Amino acid sequence: MTTHDEDKIIAQQARIEQLTNFIKYAQVSSGVCCCGDSMEGHPSPMTCGHSPVDMWDYHSGELLEAYPDDLSALRAHDEKLRAAFQAGAASRDAEVAMWVERVNSWTRDCERLADERDQLRTEMNEWRGQAHRSQSDADRLKEENDQLRAQINVLREALSKTLARRLCYEIAGQTDEEVDRQTGAIGNNWR
Repeated sequence: MTTHDEDKIIAQQARIEQLTNFIKYAQVSSGVCCCGDSMEGHPSPMTCGHSPVDMWDYHSGELLEAYPDDLSALRAHDEKLRAAFQAGAASRDAEVAMWVERVNSWTRDCERLADERDQLRTEMNEWRGQAHRSQSDADRLKEENDQLRAQINVLREALSKTLARRLCYEIAGQTDEEVDRQTGAIGNNWR
């Protein structure tokens, strides 16, 4: 219940109390009996069978009996409404607190997951860097391997030419020293 609603209730209670006091103490009369005859000159109770009762007095009396003078019933009802509203407010507050805690928990989970995601990204970037370095090393080693193969092929070709020449010279009957001199080999024995 808002403060505005409470102010309206208090104002209405004060107005009811004013009206109750007016009805109770005002010198008012309708001038008509409940039977419909005028109060002035009403027949005697012995002849009409009842005492004359002004309609205003009768109905205002019923009204005053329905609403006590001190408005205690109205105030008690108001207190019950306030208590129910406060109980409902407490229940709503508890439910709001529960949802706030859930949202906070979900937020913490999301933050934790974001941290884990960032950590995995960092690790993945490190692995990519290692893979790139490994690829660079593999490319360098392949290039060195290709260079070594090329050098081996040059050496094989030179060796096969040298061996072919030696073979030709030996077939021609030349000695090792003569072959060495002609092929440029110094002190090597090719046999």
